[in-house]
Amino acid sequence: MPCTPRALWITALVSWSACVVLGLAAGAPLTGDEAAYALLARGAGDDWVYRPVGLVLLGRIGALLGDSDLAVRLPSALASPLLLVAVAALGRRFGPWTAAGAPALLATSHQVVLRAPELLNDIPSTACLVGAIVVIVDELPRDGGPRYRLVWAAPLLAAALYLRYGSAPVIAIIGAGAIAVWPGAVRARPGPVLATAGALAVLLAPFAAYSIARTGEVAGILAAASELAPRKYLGDGLWHFVASNPFRKYGVLLPPVLVLGLASAVRPPAPERRVIRFLALVAVGQIVAIGMVSHASTRMIFLAMSLACVLGVAAIERATAWPRARCAAAIACVLGCAVMVTTMVPLERRIARGLAPLVAAARAIRADAAGRPCTVIARATPQLMWYAGCGARKIRTAAEPVELVPGTVWYAASAPRRPVDGPAIAEASRATATALPAPGAWRLDPR
Repeated sequence: MPCTPRALWITALVSWSACVVLGLAAGAPLTGDEAAYALLARGAGDDWVYRPVGLVLLGRIGALLGDSDLAVRLPSALASPLLLVAVAALGRRFGPWTAAGAPALLATSHQVVLRAPELLNDIPSTACLVGAIVVIVDELPRDGGPRYRLVWAAPLLAAALYLRYGSAPVIAIIGAGAIAVWPGAVRARPGPVLATAGALAVLLAPFAAYSIARTGEVAGILAAASELAPRKYLGDGLWHFVASNPFRKYGVLLPPVLVLGLASAVRPPAPERRVIRFLALVAVGQIVAIGMVSHASTRMIFLAMSLACVLGVAAIERATAWPRARCAAAIACVLGCAVMVTTMVPLERRIARGLAPLVAAARAIRADAAGRPCTVIARATPQLMWYAGCGARKIRTAAEPVELVPGTVWYAASAPRRPVDGPAIAEASRATATALPAPGAWRLDPR
């Protein structure tokens, strides 16, 4: 294969697509978040108001194809390459090698690629945010101010919010950062900026009405979502973002490029000074905003990783005018993509092994219930609900008593890292526990 930006871009897209196909084919069970969205797509779990409606819609589109893991995952998996397309469009502003190299680097990160086949909102919402940023950096730096094409950023930002409610602070950072970096452009032609803000307000009005209807407050859903983000202390996530093993958290090739990208904003080159500082501002802003209030899950800062990756590859492209140096960097990306493809199935199988006891317990419950109304008592419920076909009663401790009301068959089941003691629950709830064939599952018969 020739050493050209086009060849590298094709390699990135083919590698990503291959990983998506392999991930779907491997068929690892749904994770907890995936199961929650799948249940909402099925019509259950209506009290999970903090789950974004946009991703539920994707799940419902998949559910039209069948009531299976593969079906509900398929729409978001097929849409996942749009992240690479958006990153390539942003990279094109800096040069052809950045347009190809940044997507290729992202395709080498196990943290990013493993999410691509899953029913999760991080990749599609990030694609929308990067797309909106592409529109902004194409319009605001123009001599004489932006055109009305800037309004196209509004539906992309709105889509990002509907797909992931955690995008709200990042959208605010993008808006405030754009005005702060290009105040002259805003003053020169305020019309497109005001039109974009107005369009975004109109597009978010249904969300505000929905939030008021469900919580009584405009920002009630956002507050509910943020309260569920586990953290040990304020800033816990931020500390782990910067202090954890970077190669495990971000990938083998990505960490030095991310650092280089953020460092390039200290003394950026004159032609793209404002663009570079804007991208770095948004990247750091997301890391700080998420890290201060949530735990350090890598998938929550995919936007920051994407922007820092673009900045890092752009810095490398500026510094390596020598063709052989660029080819060496491209070969490293190609090798990284090849490693990701070859390890995709083993990684998925490891996930499947970790969830195998839970799935076995759920299937034992489904077989025992034999179509009767059933309720599972557990400390983590979505996956058990999805695979057992039961309702659920969530408890906080391993032996919390529960009132076993009639009209349903009661079960107790353990989940990974959240075991329960079925006999102890039965004793505290005045019931008899009968162990099912799968370990960690019991039927509870009221006395």
